[in-house]
This record gives sequence, C-alpha cells and structure tokens, in this order.
Amino acid sequence: MASSSTGFFQALPALPNQYTSDTNLQHAIEFFLPRSTIDKAAPEWESFGSKMVSEEIFDLVRDAESHKPYVMSHNVVGRAINKLVTSHGWRSLKRVGQESGLMSIAARREYEENSRVVAFVYHYLFSASSAIVNCPLAMTDGCASVLAQYSSHIKDSREIWQRLTERDPDFAWTAGQWMTERTGGSDVSATETLAVLDNDLCARRGEDNYYRVQGFKWFSSATDAEVCLFLAKIKEGNAVDTSLSCFLGRLIPNKAAGHVRIHRLKEKLGTKALPTAELELNNFEAQLIGGRAQGIKVISSVLNITRVHSVSATLGFYARALSMAREYAKVRQIGHGSSAQSKRLIEVPAHMKVLAHESLRLRAFTYLMLYCAELLGKSEDRELGLGKGLSPQHYRLPDYGRPDPETELSRIMPGVTKALVARETIQGISECMESMGGIGYMEDPGSVEYNLARLLRDSQVNAIWEGTTNVLSHDLVRFIRKNATVVLAGLDQLVADTIGQGEVNIKDHTLDPVACGNGDDAVGGDATLDSLRDTLQSRMEEWQSRITDPQFNVDGSQSRLLITALGRLVAGLLLFADTVRGGRVSQSRSLEVDANIDPVKLEVLARWVLADEYELCENRDLDYMIVYGMDKSELLQTVSKL
Repeated sequence: MASSSTGFFQALPALPNQYTSDTNLQHAIEFFLPRSTIDKAAPEWESFGSKMVSEEIFDLVRDAESHKPYVMSHNVVGRAINKLVTSHGWRSLKRVGQESGLMSIAARREYEENSRVVAFVYHYLFSASSAIVNCPLAMTDGCASVLAQYSSHIKDSREIWQRLTERDPDFAWTAGQWMTERTGGSDVSATETLAVLDNDLCARRGEDNYYRVQGFKWFSSATDAEVCLFLAKIKEGNAVDTSLSCFLGRLIPNKAAGHVRIHRLKEKLGTKALPTAELELNNFEAQLIGGRAQGIKVISSVLNITRVHSVSATLGFYARALSMAREYAKVRQIGHGSSAQSKRLIEVPAHMKVLAHESLRLRAFTYLMLYCAELLGKSEDRELGLGKGLSPQHYRLPDYGRPDPETELSRIMPGVTKALVARETIQGISECMESMGGIGYMEDPGSVEYNLARLLRDSQVNAIWEGTTNVLSHDLVRFIRKNATVVLAGLDQLVADTIGQGEVNIKDHTLDPVACGNGDDAVGGDATLDSLRDTLQSRMEEWQSRITDPQFNVDGSQSRLLITALGRLVAGLLLFADTVRGGRVSQSRSLEVDANIDPVKLEVLARWVLADEYELCENRDLDYMIVYGMDKSELLQTVSKL
C-alpha cells in the first residue's frame, strides 16, 4: 500500500562528470587534437566537467532561472534610472566562464594553433550549466575578433581587447551585438538606425571616427555588456548611405549620460535568465570600425564565430539531455507487476535502439562542431598571425584578394553546421525527454539537474538566432555559387584528406551481418568500408553537380535541402577518416587504413551513411557500446551495484 510518503519513489542518479562520461566528445577530441595537447588540456577539462554537474553550479543555475532580470525604472524618490538588474546566479556564472578561460584560451592562443578546438570543448561543457551566460560570451568572442582585425581603427582597442579576453572577472568585460530591428528581422539592410559624424567629439577625443547615433534596436543580446557592436547607416546632410557601417559603442559612459535606454525586456519561450532588450539610442556615442559602408563585411566575422558558438551551445544541451536519459535508463525498472519480470530500461532493446540513434547523431554533430572550430582557428592563424599567441599589435589585415580553399570552407561550414545541427538537436532533446516518460516532461525549478524542459526551451533559439534555417541556407547557396571554384576546391581537398583518392584496398573491413536475413538475403550484410567510401564519393559529386547546375534556381525552395545535405556529407567524411585512421584529417593526404578497425566506429559510420537503408540491420549488441562505451554484460554488472 502506498501513500504520499510511503511506497515506491523513483531514484534519480547523480549526473556523471560532463567530460569523462561523454564518449562522443572523447572520440572527437582524439580525432582533432594531438596527444600532447590532449595531455595538457584533459586534467582541466575533467575538473571543469565535474564542476559543471556540481551542486555549487546547479545552485547558481537555479538562482538565475528563478530570479529573472528586470528593469528598475525609478529610484525611491521617483527619479528615472532605467537600471537593469540581474541575479546573483547570472553574475556568478559569468565569472565562472571568464575565470575558466572561455574567452582567453582562443583569443590569446593559449594552446597555439589548437586553441580554438580546445576552447570550444570548454564552451560545449559549459553550455547546459551556464543559464545562457554562454550567449554574451559568444558575443564577446566575436567582438574581440573584430578588434583584433581592426585594431588600428580604435585608439584604445588594445585595452578593450585585453578586457574582453581576460580571466580576471573583476577586470574583464563582455560585449553585445545589436543588429536586429523592427523593419527587417534577419534582413539587416532595412536598418533605420542613423549615425552622424560629430566633429566636436572627434576633436576632443583626438580621433576622426566618432559618431552620434539615433535608432531603435529590436533585440539586444548581452544587454548588461560594457561594449557593443552594432550596424547603422551613416547620414551626411540629407543623404543617407544605402550600405551599412559597423560601430563600436561603450555602454558605461552612454548609460551614465542617458544616451541608451531600455525600452523593455523581452518575454521569451526560453533563455529566461538572459536579459534580452529593446533599446532606444539617443545621441549614442560610437566609433566607426572597419570603414564606411563596410558593416556587413565587418560583422560577418562576428557571425562566423557566433554560429560556431550556437552549435556548441545547442550540442551542449543535447549532450546533457542524453546524459540524463542514459543515467535514468540505468535505474528505471519496468514490469513490477506479477505478470512480467522486472527489468531496467537498459535491458529493453527498443529503448537502447533509441539511445543509440541519438548517441550516433550527437557524435556526428560533435565532429562537425570541432571541424568548424579547427577551420576557424586555421583561418585566424593564416589571416591574423595568431598561431603563437601574438597580441593585437602584431595582427595584420586579411588579404581577401587571394582566396584560399580552406579559408572559404571556414566561411561556409559554421553556417552549414548551424543550419543542420540547431534544428536536429531540438528533435534529439525531445527524444531524450520522451525516453524518460513523465519524469522527462516535468518542470521542477528546484531540480535543475534533471530539468529537461529547460534544455528543450533554451535550445529553440539556436535555430533562429544568427539566421533562421531558410535565411541561412539561402545566403550560403548564393555565396557558394558566387565562389564556386575555390569552395569546391576546398571540398575536393577535404574528400582527398578523409576518404582518399585512387585505388585503396579496404574491402577486407566488412560489417558483420545481423539478424535481418541469412546469406544472400542478409540486408546490408555486404557493406564494406570500400562501399561506404564509394557512397560518400558519389554523393559529393552529385551535390557539387546540383549546386553548380546553371538551371538551379538560387531563389527557389531547395536551398535548405542542399545545405543540410552538405552538413551530413561532411560529417560522414569526418567519421570515415576517424574510422580508418583514428587521427587528424590533416595528418596525411593518403589513406592509410588501420588494420585494427574499431567495430563500433565502423558501425557508427555505416548507420550514419546508410541511415534508413541500414536501420533494420544494426547490430543490437553494439548499441550498448555506442551509448555507454561498454558491452551489455559489463554495463549490467556495473548498474547492479547502484
């Protein structure tokens, strides 16, 4: 007999270390980083991964989610003050991110040419425990990059850059990005904000690029930042530029002088702890950066960075949701009635199939994320000379006159990956929620560690932020077609680096037939690495043929399908390279097959490449290895001790 205080109560296990328990992340790290870098970073990742699932951090998340930001309009005597108030949890989590080096590692090249990859591992681990603090950190990363490129345009750019990339939270600043207006949404060309050169201010400050800005920004990310980047049109007399310019503004003096006012904070489906505001700019002081009418070019470098952040954020949510589902499956028992034998969810084949499917998708997406991080790092090293941890005075401007194939890939792959991953992770998190039944659907503010609803709500924004899927896909298709020669050269090189060219004997590595038939009737039983390589090769050739077809309608309805297909293809290439070599893509341009192929990696590759065609033939025993990194008997022995 049960009552409100007696009877059965479902146990909820403690979440494991976010780093050490994530086998997908482990494989991706080993693929993209040399052992020396891993040995240096791993102890810090392990410590950080433990902290991200600690009660200390969960208390801060709980506080940030429970005490939403608000605007204090007036003080006690009735004077208008328009002050943004954020929670203790929000401010503390921001300090955690800064102290942990999330801003300094990449910007200051603490791991030299591998700094971008190392840094995005941190961002991935931080995401689900950040209460969306990762959003202003993403903006800060983008702003620091712009200051690095255009350091000669702002007299005190070095001091601002140092503050944006600082570990000491008492010295560090964050940056905002204000682009969206009521007129255009994702189409910033309809911007109504105007900037007028202030000659008196220029004379007093000793620089010739100070403007006074009037306008209204519909969405401001990082409203509590100290500096911001935004777009406006320059007005000279009665003439207004048709092209946009980019400006840097300092929030502290502008707020003090009343030049920026919070109109209201947004009420949103998710990201509740993040202060997102509508802002009115009135004689706002700002400096032109990057040249007149060059705003899109300047802000594009920010978008490329923040799109990778968008991917790492949503994958961090996905990884946490899957971690919850994995741990819950270990302890949840079904069949308590007399007519059925009690067993755990991990003993139910259909349940394990779902977890295995989500695990392999997370693995493929994680490889894409770190590939984007690697491309971003290489591009910065090439264009800005950052590889050895140089400071801003050593930076040089990019030479856009001589396009490089890998540089062009670095300009499209963040958008391609975001278009694919941001939407599909929403579905993945929802699947994890369903796998936990009613417990997954509950929203208990006190139990933030098992609040899957929060992750699902917060993940929605990444499919919209920094370009909706359709807008992003349309822009990417136009860019690829305009720069087809160099982009396709980059993709051809990627194909050569991952699946090789010419005759390579890999037919000995055959996927094991499974219980889908016998002998000649075994569906998929004859799949080999050779056939998987041929499939990837032919799909890439078909994709390139479609994107370059003169009859292709750039403004038609196929852009999204083309861009997401490219993302899936690139993920398949990376998984193939990892399966046969277990090393970095760039280590060798000749395919050298490891005789000791990991059967789990081979199975993941086949499931990803062949998808529904292979779905009925998946090796059930390997589901456990894909999800938990151990076979069924070892897993059952482990959970029997819980």
